[in-house]
Amino acid sequence: MKNKEPMTKERLRRYTNLIREIDNQIERLELMEEKLTAPASPKLDGMPRTGASTFDRMALEIAKKEELERGIKRLIQKERDEAADIQEAVNLLRNPDERQVILMRYIDGLQWPEICEALFGQEKDFEERADVLMRKTFRIHGRALANLEKATTPPEEQRSEEERDLLKK
Repeated sequence: MKNKEPMTKERLRRYTNLIREIDNQIERLELMEEKLTAPASPKLDGMPRTGASTFDRMALEIAKKEELERGIKRLIQKERDEAADIQEAVNLLRNPDERQVILMRYIDGLQWPEICEALFGQEKDFEERADVLMRKTFRIHGRALANLEKATTPPEEQRSEEERDLLKK
């Protein structure tokens, strides 16, 4: 794992927030590109115009777009690194249901009913026992989080001072 911080629920939530941030920035970029390619609306006030102000405005907009693209690339690289860390940590879990719950919830972004159905949908009485199976899904998730944190937290004597400070937060 590149990041030595233990894999906690908070870290997993930060990862899902990172994905949301990337989606938001891509949406912003698409809107900016639409604005750049849209024809300018004519000014009907009868005042003479020069092309320089349009050119300057366009140059500024293009510079903003390029900066946004660079920012998105940085966020995507950060997301890839964190996804690799999550996958590596999840591989430490022994229970396949625990691995699946973490991956479906945090990597795939599925909602609880979808996760529950993926785990237990093949059971013949799934519909009648949906509430019980949902609680079972939550228990699996709780165990998975606890086991994930335990598996990624080094023993006290192996921690650096920086890692000890991270764990105190």
